[in-house]
Amino acid sequence: MPEMDGFEMARHICEDTDLAAVMVMMLSSCDLSNDAVRCRELGILRYLVKPVMQADLLAAILVTLRLVAEAPGARPASTAPSGMDALAGRRILVAEDHPVNRKLVSKMLEKRSLVPVLVANGSEVLHALESDTFDLILMDVQMPGMDGLQTTAAIREQEKTTGGHIPILAMTAHAMNRDREKCLAAGMDAYLSKPVRAPALYEAIEDLLSDPAAGA
Repeated sequence: MPEMDGFEMARHICEDTDLAAVMVMMLSSCDLSNDAVRCRELGILRYLVKPVMQADLLAAILVTLRLVAEAPGARPASTAPSGMDALAGRRILVAEDHPVNRKLVSKMLEKRSLVPVLVANGSEVLHALESDTFDLILMDVQMPGMDGLQTTAAIREQEKTTGGHIPILAMTAHAMNRDREKCLAAGMDAYLSKPVRAPALYEAIEDLLSDPAAGA
């Protein structure tokens, strides 16, 4: 917020003895590790990343007010940051021919402090890899010209000579088992169905980039 942001306001509340019983929840557009630390220091009980679903907001309020019990294994939003925080700054090559989908995925990545580099087809993927390095590729399967399967096969063939293994996460509108098998057979590491949802995307990226063997 302009002039006085949420953290500054929380600090004033924390220092006011008349407001000692007030419970504070934070809503933010990003989820960064230093924000989690500041929340703990200021006594902020919950830290939710926008956009917040109505059900998630209600659940967080009820738990914070101790009207319902915390779900087993759940963590307060102001505690230690998730594994995604440790991946901030990682470079993701996004191969998607549809401009709206490219923009949506790019926004999802930027929200988690990842760095998207956008291309529209398989040929552009190979060209980008010749001049730059990336931590992961988000690969649309259905692209004009060289599709995602052909592009992945070409990358894996090159890696036989150059070494290494860049994780490739497939994105496709088809969700049949045979489509998943085609993706994995082509050398892709994981698979997401479209429309891509942020929680599933983040989970898949964290799984791939947290794997010690990924990108080796």
